[in-house]
Amino acid sequence: MARLRATLCLVLLLGFLVACGGGKSTPLPPVTVVSGGSSVSPSSIATASASPATVASPIPGSGYLEIDQAPVLGLNVIDPNRGAAYARTGDSLYRSDEQGRWTKIGPWDPAWSLLVDPTNPDVLYSGGHPGCAIGGDAVAFQKSTDGGVTWQTMLSGQNVRPLIVDPTNPKVIFGERCTLSISVDGGKDWTDVPLTPNFDVSAMSLAGNELYLVVTSEGGTSRVAAVNVADPSHPQLGNDLLKFWGGGIVAASADRIIVGEPHGVDRSDDGGAHWSFSRSGLEPVTVSVNALVEPIPNSELSGQFGIYSLAIDPTNSERIFAGTIRGLYLSLDNGTTWARVSSIAAVPVRSMAFAQQGALLYVTTDNGVVGLAHP
Repeated sequence: MARLRATLCLVLLLGFLVACGGGKSTPLPPVTVVSGGSSVSPSSIATASASPATVASPIPGSGYLEIDQAPVLGLNVIDPNRGAAYARTGDSLYRSDEQGRWTKIGPWDPAWSLLVDPTNPDVLYSGGHPGCAIGGDAVAFQKSTDGGVTWQTMLSGQNVRPLIVDPTNPKVIFGERCTLSISVDGGKDWTDVPLTPNFDVSAMSLAGNELYLVVTSEGGTSRVAAVNVADPSHPQLGNDLLKFWGGGIVAASADRIIVGEPHGVDRSDDGGAHWSFSRSGLEPVTVSVNALVEPIPNSELSGQFGIYSLAIDPTNSERIFAGTIRGLYLSLDNGTTWARVSSIAAVPVRSMAFAQQGALLYVTTDNGVVGLAHP
């Protein structure tokens, strides 16, 4: 992959607070602007020259983005027509302004999650929970309404991992604390929704009034369930749409549901009534059988398989990217056949986000974030 030159002057955001009761606001260190040379928009990421004090230049020979000589571990894109809104390193969080310049806001722990309101980038949520099966220390749920300068602890949200803000009603937030959890008042109060016993939420995607969940049992069986959230105060749980072995990921739009799982990719064009399956080209990163029907061959038992993330090109819905246990794959025919994207290393790809009207794809791997220009 051609070496990326990234110019990112960035803004650090979050001081994760221990639950301090009653939604008390706790200020973080003052916002400081990183000094140095001029900044450029992320749209210039592939060709921009570096200015040491302000630039996220690539780690030599790798193409991974870094800020102040620290690898970028995550990015938040809230509008695919623009650039990234927030970026995270191992100990700092940064925010972009309207001109694409980045400023450091505050400290950051990579174990924290970050969700941004797509209708108001000043509104941020952070939370998580210990392992569903093993338990552990409780995790506080936090909200900021000023871009991360101050944070409030929302006691009802303890152990909620926030995942989706409804873009048509940003007071509605969908998250999980092993089961589905919904807030209809901007994160102040949360209601847990009972699902199939002994199945935990591992992924979700919202398409209109339908929320699609991947729920997984401790034994490894997964199901795709649809929840109608036309009235999020009274969600309606529908029938299971798909069953498979192992963990999975779901991406949904008005006319499609796409599921990535250890055996391959499933696609439905009619709301989950019928499914088509493909493994063509994904053989190196998927198991050869449906483990719910027949045993996995001994030769594959010691291997690692799976699809961790999905992204649909906003300019051409036939182009679908799949982030896998070993690298990035691309389908040009609506998920029928797949080919490896050789410019991304054969490492786990955890998430992806399109930016700049599809001209840039941010790929988050276990080694850091790579920006692919014109992917």
